[in-house]
Amino acid sequence: MVKKMNWEDIKKQLLSLKDNIYFSYTLLFILFFLLIFSPFIIQSKSFLWIPDGISQHYSSLTYMKEWLGTIFESIFQNQVLNIPFWTLKAGFGQDVIGNIINFRLFNMLFAFFDESQIEFYFLFRTFISLYLCGLSFICFASTKSKHKYAILIGCMAYLFCGYSLYVAPRHTFFLEMMFYFPLLLRGVDLIFEKKRSYLFIFIVFLSCISYIYFLYMITLPAVIYALFKYFETRDKQNRTWKDFLNIVCCFLWQYLFGVALSAFSLFPALIRSLGSSRTGAVSGLSWFHWDLSYYFDFIKGFINIEEFGSYGFIAISGLAVFCIVYMFVEKFKEKNIYVGQFLLYTVVFLVPFAVLVFNGFMGRTLRWCYVYSFWIAMIVVIMLPRTLEKRKFAFNVSSLVVAAYLCIYLLVSFLTKSDLKPGVILYFVYFVLFLFINYARFFKEKKQIIYILLSLLCLETMIKSYTLFSPQNGYITRFADTGKVVGMAKDNPTTALQLVKDESLYRVDSVLYPIGKKYDQKNYGLRNNVNAISSYFSFTEGNITNYSLQLGNSQQNVPFLMLDFDQRAVLNSLASVKYLTVTDSSLRRVPYGYELIDSQVKYFSNGSSEKEYLYLNENALPFMYTYSSYIPYEQYEEMDAHEKEQAMLQGAVLKQNIDYPKADVQYDHKIILDKNEVLRRLRLDYADSSVFEIYDDYFIVKDDDVEITLTNEQRINGEIHVLFSNTGFEAINPKGNIKEDLETHGKRYVLKNFISNYLNWSPATTSTITAKIGIMNDTGTLLNNNYQYYFGKRDLLLNIGNTKSDHIKIKFSRAGVYSFDDIKVIVQPMDNFKEKIDALKTVPVTDILLIDNGIKGKLSTDKKRLVTISIPYSKGWTAYINGKETDIMEANGMYMAVMAEAGVNEILLKYETPGFMLGVKISIIAFFLLLIIALMMNTTFINKLKKAIIDMYRIIFRKEKMHKNSEVQGG
Repeated sequence: MVKKMNWEDIKKQLLSLKDNIYFSYTLLFILFFLLIFSPFIIQSKSFLWIPDGISQHYSSLTYMKEWLGTIFESIFQNQVLNIPFWTLKAGFGQDVIGNIINFRLFNMLFAFFDESQIEFYFLFRTFISLYLCGLSFICFASTKSKHKYAILIGCMAYLFCGYSLYVAPRHTFFLEMMFYFPLLLRGVDLIFEKKRSYLFIFIVFLSCISYIYFLYMITLPAVIYALFKYFETRDKQNRTWKDFLNIVCCFLWQYLFGVALSAFSLFPALIRSLGSSRTGAVSGLSWFHWDLSYYFDFIKGFINIEEFGSYGFIAISGLAVFCIVYMFVEKFKEKNIYVGQFLLYTVVFLVPFAVLVFNGFMGRTLRWCYVYSFWIAMIVVIMLPRTLEKRKFAFNVSSLVVAAYLCIYLLVSFLTKSDLKPGVILYFVYFVLFLFINYARFFKEKKQIIYILLSLLCLETMIKSYTLFSPQNGYITRFADTGKVVGMAKDNPTTALQLVKDESLYRVDSVLYPIGKKYDQKNYGLRNNVNAISSYFSFTEGNITNYSLQLGNSQQNVPFLMLDFDQRAVLNSLASVKYLTVTDSSLRRVPYGYELIDSQVKYFSNGSSEKEYLYLNENALPFMYTYSSYIPYEQYEEMDAHEKEQAMLQGAVLKQNIDYPKADVQYDHKIILDKNEVLRRLRLDYADSSVFEIYDDYFIVKDDDVEITLTNEQRINGEIHVLFSNTGFEAINPKGNIKEDLETHGKRYVLKNFISNYLNWSPATTSTITAKIGIMNDTGTLLNNNYQYYFGKRDLLLNIGNTKSDHIKIKFSRAGVYSFDDIKVIVQPMDNFKEKIDALKTVPVTDILLIDNGIKGKLSTDKKRLVTISIPYSKGWTAYINGKETDIMEANGMYMAVMAEAGVNEILLKYETPGFMLGVKISIIAFFLLLIIALMMNTTFINKLKKAIIDMYRIIFRKEKMHKNSEVQGG
């Protein structure tokens, strides 16, 4: 009989739920989430941040859905496992594993969503990711405190800290670190308790397959916690080298098991990251100190939702400040762990080299600051019950510290001319609350205080979120409007390709201006299913970015971002660009040799419309073409940027010497203004300028947006280039020189002017140089050594376009020192361009087809030929000619080449992600080893196994005995 539930039973169950911490947490979380992120609802914004959301998150998710579909289709329909390792749609053609495909579970979840539901998916992923972070925190905190209310308040402080408010809607996957970290620490505790820590192994595995960067970012602080815990919990007499090494070994084998399980993801990621341009980036910042403005921002950002550095968000609750001070005053178990962690990470914030270490030597971003927020939240969990007791001495000390911090904050606000933020006001509200707790009998029950604290924390966090997400702040304006995300993903003119039916293999260049539109449409090829020349991936192959930098490509501002080849006709042809799509506003950027095919109206997501045009490149090269000669790389390196592209039309650039004719490189460009002439004319025209100074190897630009005119009497048709060789940019204060100001003004140079002009100034990290002739223009970006991805001085070739040379206007966007080794104005006539292209087509490669993870073609030749493949070189490629494996050479700095002998040659190139198959084998071995160990350590299983063996033995023994008896009887 099933007992019927009456109202009393239901009531009892509901009352029991009230005491359940996870039920209480769920209700609190939903309330906090709705209130804190309500600005997105009010302003009709989606959870997709346009700059990276469209180009990376949207693109990778839609491709991942297609990738999984291909794998499952191959299994269920063809009964084979076909894993796409490579795609031509990703930045010239790149590996997908590690760049596009990451094995994080929430990305895989998108396979169950339609592309039209992507906005709901982003909202859902943010909600569930934050919710899981809270569960993770409670899992750890519950082992440190039995006070449910303290755990919940600490959990809310952790979940909605400044860091999570900033990254949750912007880069939701960074919340994974906030989820993994508490669970990894719980695994550390289990190992110290001499328990089996499958949790530790699982979290190492999970974080590693998600992103190797995440594994590093949680491992280092976990190691620090383990060290603090060892010295805090081990008695001095038990601290021996043997004991310490035993603990290390215990951690190490379990950690290595987790890493080995993830080898299928780890090995490709390691190989890719070591060969990428991102890890090769150089930073010129000081290792030991930041600019003064950083420390000012840190003081303000400690309690306010203000960024310091890059990704530096703390916005600590006023409640946590009192708990921190109480921590130093009170005595409690494992105090050194909490004090030590807090002090250590505070120091790390202040030293650039320490930040670099904690960020995995990948720039000096502060993405690890969630660790700081975690330990502050744990301090709240441990100390809040003590702060609610009447401890007048601790409160008095706290009051002094709070007052001291407020004085410092107010001084910094005055010096930097900053407005007071709500965090300061709420800071004072907490002070009044604790004043009542310690000196008044206002509260009869502790529950009243808890409800007030939760309400105040919710109000505080909500106000901070409204500050961050206010339209005036500008941050939320960069999020896509609700209902516009799918449309924005296609806000480029590649839809014009519908105007032609072409089944051949080709690339397309999609032109967008102003440049801001081009930035928003990065990686358009991946999500619009076309072979594009836009590349924005964190671990772009180093040879791709080096190729672009060597050619002075102005459309590359950081190592791993290339918008396109700046519509340089030669580079487009060498890259097998067959079509160009463009809108009305960008028609001036159509290069030489492109014929208009057709046009149609293009409707954009914002409701506007323009005509879009499809152009055919009459000088397009196929994906495989042949050279009759080659150029040694040493010779190529000595050429200027504009000479290099002309050289590649005459011979393939190779890093090794081969038995093949060498090219006799000839140039037909004209230098209409060399360095001496440029400087001479500028000195004549700007001798009396107060904002522009000319020196032999640098310009000093004393104000922002300074434009100069370079006079030119020659009128020659061609592609106009302005070349700055080995160019650097250092920001200067446009307000003047402090020494000169003091000497000029003397006593009249009051403190107010000093503060305004110097203390409140921080150097610009980037600047642009724009060259313009009439309506034709080009803009290039320079970084200085304050930028986290600064990669040193660079060649900058500004391609004004195919026009007639005339007076050139050059605009510098930022005040600064612009250094250079050479500067010249070049005209590249296009008269012989078609002839050089036709020479590369003389012996054509036919039947060029893209196949699964590869490309193939056929070449018939009467003598040995060097075949170049316009696909980026990588160690994952293997080449076969007529079924026989052959060497692949790195050609033209970025592409591949093979040598074909006389006769008919079937050329085949196949790709496999380096390290993937080895990683799969190691992962399988590690899984079965772990399974065996788990079973062997299971007592019940061992006993059953023993019994099974004994029973088997007895059965066999009886059979043998019966067999012998039957033989005797038969005999």
